[in-house]
Amino acid sequence: TEPGYQLVPIENVFTYDGKRLDGVVAYMMRERLQMQAPSRRYAGLVYCQAFASLSVAYAEQLSCELGQLGIHDLSCEDESFLPLAVLPSSESSYSIRAGHW
Repeated sequence: TEPGYQLVPIENVFTYDGKRLDGVVAYMMRERLQMQAPSRRYAGLVYCQAFASLSVAYAEQLSCELGQLGIHDLSCEDESFLPLAVLPSSESSYSIRAGHW
């Protein structure tokens, strides 16, 4: 999983119309905040979404800022930046398909 976070079950989650949702999980920050650059996977998710939905100038500025954090050469075409929840279970500690840790 992402450094500093762990996937945990969340109880008592309801929809806006009051329906209870079971099996909800979320990434929660571990014990204390540690300032560091985002993972390449997460930076790629943000960058590629910005590139696809915002102005090119914004994506270019984001790329420069990520470069200052040591994250270079992100390629939306050549790399697959997926949320952890949709990665194959061999790449993530949680399997959506199996529904367990």
